Amino acid sequence: TIKLDLPLNCTAIGMVNHGFIVDVSPSLVGTQYGSLTFDQIQFQGNTINTGIGLYMISADTIIVSNCVFAGFIVNIQAVPSASRSYLANLYFTNVVGDGAGGPAVTQPSWFFDGTAQYLSRVFLSNCWAGSGGSTGIYFKTTLVAVIQGSEIIQNAGDGITIDTGCRDIVTGY
Repeated sequence: TIKLDLPLNCTAIGMVNHGFIVDVSPSLVGTQYGSLTFDQIQFQGNTINTGIGLYMISADTIIVSNCVFAGFIVNIQAVPSASRSYLANLYFTNVVGDGAGGPAVTQPSWFFDGTAQYLSRVFLSNCWAGSGGSTGIYFKTTLVAVIQGSEIIQNAGDGITIDTGCRDIVTGY
């Protein structure tokens, strides 16, 4: 088992592309183990940003807490690639995904889409999805997601969109 704990208290301001990309599976062959932990980091895009704050493509167990991803085209995105293995067990606690300071966009602030490959078990607790150019949180073909005690406000579109192929999406306090 591999565990990667990223440095604490990291800040990157004025980014013009992606903040952090997670892609730990080289192909569909084999398995992926381990966990990634993000804690106390802040990534801030700017008005000419063309990237994603936290871009997750493949992994098993990503733990994100006390972090800010703001000002990106999409602040937090989990879209597994068809050429990679699955993406599962995504835990977000006290995480901000906010459009403030970024480009004018029509994308969701948080974006989850498992259409191309397996996406399951997404947990948001005490998170923020605000000031997005579209939907606050978007789910498509996602199996099991729980949103508790979170603020989803001041988005240009819907608060939460649950699109086709989703199962067991729960919201509440």
